[in-house]
Amino acid sequence: MKPAGRIRQDHIKNGLIHRLVDNSLCRFDQDKNSENGSWHSPEKVVTVSSIKVPVIRSFVDPSADPDNDSKLHFIGCLFFIAGTILLPLQVGQGAVFSRYHLQWADCFLGLALVIGVLTQRSRIIELVRIWGAFWIAGLLSALFNGTFYALMRWLGLIYVTGMIALVPMYFTILRRQGYHLFLAMVLLALIAVILDAFFQISGLILPYYGQNAPLLKGFVRLKGSFMHPNALAHFLAVTGFLFIYYASGTKLAGVLSGYTIAMVFTVSRSIIAVPMWCWTLVKRSWFLWAVTLSILLILGLSVFFTYYAVDPNLDLIVSFRWKGLQSGLWTWRNNFWLGLGPGSWPMVPEYATTDSPGLPGDAMNTYINLLSTTGLIGFLAYIYGWFRIFQLGNSAGRKADRKLWVALMIYYALTNLFISSEDIRHLYLLTGWMLCLVTLKQPQIASKNVYKEKQISRKVNN
Repeated sequence: MKPAGRIRQDHIKNGLIHRLVDNSLCRFDQDKNSENGSWHSPEKVVTVSSIKVPVIRSFVDPSADPDNDSKLHFIGCLFFIAGTILLPLQVGQGAVFSRYHLQWADCFLGLALVIGVLTQRSRIIELVRIWGAFWIAGLLSALFNGTFYALMRWLGLIYVTGMIALVPMYFTILRRQGYHLFLAMVLLALIAVILDAFFQISGLILPYYGQNAPLLKGFVRLKGSFMHPNALAHFLAVTGFLFIYYASGTKLAGVLSGYTIAMVFTVSRSIIAVPMWCWTLVKRSWFLWAVTLSILLILGLSVFFTYYAVDPNLDLIVSFRWKGLQSGLWTWRNNFWLGLGPGSWPMVPEYATTDSPGLPGDAMNTYINLLSTTGLIGFLAYIYGWFRIFQLGNSAGRKADRKLWVALMIYYALTNLFISSEDIRHLYLLTGWMLCLVTLKQPQIASKNVYKEKQISRKVNN
């Protein structure tokens, strides 16, 4: 039987250990002989003295306990799981959902976000620091617009930007099931893509050509269960970055090869993600120049393709793309500070209809859309929010994770030039997912903590 003094020393020692080393909730596989580290398999867990490695900091810290009833938090996680699986399903939503840019997954993800706010209040502070200025600018713009629709679209902006915190909110409950949830979501999207390809080849449905019909007629163009081929391509691009984190070897090569083939048949500029994937995987410095040239080549070919897709007189460019850019910039110049209001349609100046009558769509450019709808104040606040998010991810301890994060951010910055992504759900949700993964504390840090714990334990024993 141990003497009372020894029992007290053991108690103090164990308390110090528990304060120094938290329970880990993520899988990690680190090459100890490599300075840069390597991406890891989701099936492996690194432990230190049978105690799992501590995880994340800041508002993505999944080691924090819920501020409220854990049962309510668990219910919110169930809604989050259901909404995440349904995220690729964007068809058959009806007139009301389509008018307010809603989809089926929002019924579940919205409830999950509300419950997450109630049970994870300590993490909302950082979320407000990221997007608070943009939310205020959007509110002022909606009030200036003065319509109920603008207010509803402003609430929609709060919802979609807040989705970046959904994965951090429920990371503690998901544990290893997070990877399986990711696979379930991707599997649903890929099944829809395969069915779409089969039905198009069989002649049961017509492909979505949009304004590119003159050139694409008779060509398969995939959109799966998404509203537009560009949305499918964007989804595949972002989940490709996550697969680089999760998978390795032949499994990763097979996934990215299949993704590349699917993205070719979406006929989307989002295929610039492919050279970005290669850049994150190849460790040779000269490959950066090859990636840069390939991206410029893809963008140049897209302009060439658009020219021949719309016939030589460029009526489509004048009436659709160029007119949309003109209208967006003209609307911003006439509503410089606050824009025309969230969800507003750009005003078309008279000179934009000289060559081709009719109304354009949006500018198909995220930056110009934000300028025309929320003004310069909202645009700068939105850029600031993404800058804060970039800083969080760029604080990753491993060089490989930082490189992956930077590649994802560059992809976003480039694709925003030719698609409207300010209210794309999976952009924010999957960014929060990646943010959780790349900001994991490293085993080296955990080892230092254990080393300090041993030193303190010796002092206590002495």
